[in-house]
Amino acid sequence: CSELYFLDFSSIFTVVVVPFQHLIYQWEREIRKFNYTKIIRAFGNKNLYLSSLDSIIFDYNIGVRNKIAVITTYSTASKNFFLERINKIKNNLFGIFDECHYSGSKVFSKILVENFSGRVGLSATPSRWLDEEGTNTIFSFFQATIFSFPLSQAIKENFLTKYEYYPVLTELTEKEQ
Repeated sequence: CSELYFLDFSSIFTVVVVPFQHLIYQWEREIRKFNYTKIIRAFGNKNLYLSSLDSIIFDYNIGVRNKIAVITTYSTASKNFFLERINKIKNNLFGIFDECHYSGSKVFSKILVENFSGRVGLSATPSRWLDEEGTNTIFSFFQATIFSFPLSQAIKENFLTKYEYYPVLTELTEKEQ
C-alpha cells in the first residue's frame, strides 16, 4: 500500500489478522523480533484479553506506549466489540492480513476499515474462487500488488519441491457451488 511509507514507525499500533489460532503464536514469534513493547493475543474468550486491549489502546492514544501489536483471528477481528476498539486508535494503525483472501468474505470483510493507515495483505491466492465481489473488496482495500513471487519462481529457486501436476476434473453439484 502506498500509504505505508507515511507511517511513523516510532509509534505504531499493528494488528495482525490470521485465519487460524495456531498462526497467532507463529506471528508472535516474528513480531517479537521488531521490539514491540506490548503484544496482545486476542482470540477465544474475550474476557481473557478485552481489558488489556482497552487499556493498551488508551495508553497508545495518550502516548504512554508507542509500539503495540495485537494478533487476532479473522473471526475475532470481524466482531463488533473488536471493530469498535480498533476504530478508537487515533493514528498509525497498521494492518497485516495473513491469507488475505479470507478478508473478502462478507463476514470477515468487516475488518477492512479505513482506520488502517497502512495495510499489507499476504496471500498466494488473493483472488477468491467464484466470488468476484469478495475479490474486488480485497483488491480495493489493498489497492496494489507490491510483491509477487510466482509458483514457477518458487520451484526454480528451491523454495518448493518440483512436482507432477495431474488435474482430475470433476463437476460440482449445485449445493457445492
